[in-house]
Amino acid sequence: MQEFFFDDHLILHHPATNKLIALNTTGQFIWENFSKGMAAEDIADCLVSQFSIGTEQALNDVESCLAEWEQIGFTESVNDSTSSRYSLTTEDLSDKSSALHAPVDWHSSQRIRVAGRNIEINYGDLELRETLVPVFQHLEAVHNSPPEDRLGIWQHDNLFFVDSGDSSIHSTASKDEAVGWILYYLVIQTFSRDDCSAVLHGGAVRHGDSAIILPGGKGSGKSTLIAALQHDGYEYLSDDVCLLKKEDGLLVPVPMSQRIKSGSWKALESLYPSLTDLPVYKMLEAHVKFLSPATGCMESWNRTWPVAAIIFPQYQAQAALTVQHLRPLETLELLMNGDGLGNDCLQSLLTWLEKIPAFKMVYSRLAEAQEHFTCIVEELPR
Repeated sequence: MQEFFFDDHLILHHPATNKLIALNTTGQFIWENFSKGMAAEDIADCLVSQFSIGTEQALNDVESCLAEWEQIGFTESVNDSTSSRYSLTTEDLSDKSSALHAPVDWHSSQRIRVAGRNIEINYGDLELRETLVPVFQHLEAVHNSPPEDRLGIWQHDNLFFVDSGDSSIHSTASKDEAVGWILYYLVIQTFSRDDCSAVLHGGAVRHGDSAIILPGGKGSGKSTLIAALQHDGYEYLSDDVCLLKKEDGLLVPVPMSQRIKSGSWKALESLYPSLTDLPVYKMLEAHVKFLSPATGCMESWNRTWPVAAIIFPQYQAQAALTVQHLRPLETLELLMNGDGLGNDCLQSLLTWLEKIPAFKMVYSRLAEAQEHFTCIVEELPR
């Protein structure tokens, strides 16, 4: 268990599960004594003496804390578990040997650059090429050095096969799932950078000489707002993943095409008329269209950016627009609650968070959110 003091709270970090909790003064006292091996009744007695509260309240406080910590795995070892976001399989594929062992006739390849990595995608037929090339076209780059990663995708006997270049071949009957797996693999590969201290679940746009991070989970309206902000002149940097460098907290762009879910199509069609004609994919039970950012931004995508602010968008139907300035601990809690935090260098992340202005913006009308987003950004310290 890792312990850090942050914004007058004790932060506990469980590396095995990457979970965090923030403890106030009472919680810190209970944790410190629990860590020494004291029983709940003894901790409650100490709590009575330290804080001058009743015995019943003290015991309730201790038992409540211990129950919560046990539920999230902080009081006992947690077995590691892994899960797959896509239902591609790596089972015994011996019955598909004709597809695995026959040489693939690669019709074409595409070289892209993502988060500083050169990647080559090979296509086994023209249909797959026509499907995927537009999704990655804005990332195409001319580079003479050998690619650091290679991916291959082909079709055989109504199955789609994806070779990730690590000796594993995945199969699925769904072309959409195969496309989704390639996107997932490319994002995962960006995590392997050893110069990054944190991975935030969120998007980012560029304004002037700095970046604004927009964290958000499912239903927050993050992707919709980022797409609208591009129309306003903000430069696109990321949609789902934000990487922060260890030594300075600079943002590493991951500018994959935006996955726009069906609930946002109508709101964005007036800004992006071409959205109407884009193909529809079914991914993780959602129907999405891929909106590619403007081309010509490769120079911005190949460098890092200082972060000027963090703005949490939260769409709520019929809600009045509100903007709340957040304390560092409130920022950390929102990142934690939104499953938006992954890191291997927590102390540097906490130090970084204390320096970054953060806001929560609740909205129901997209145009209003765009306007107030700009107001927040323009009032930031220069």
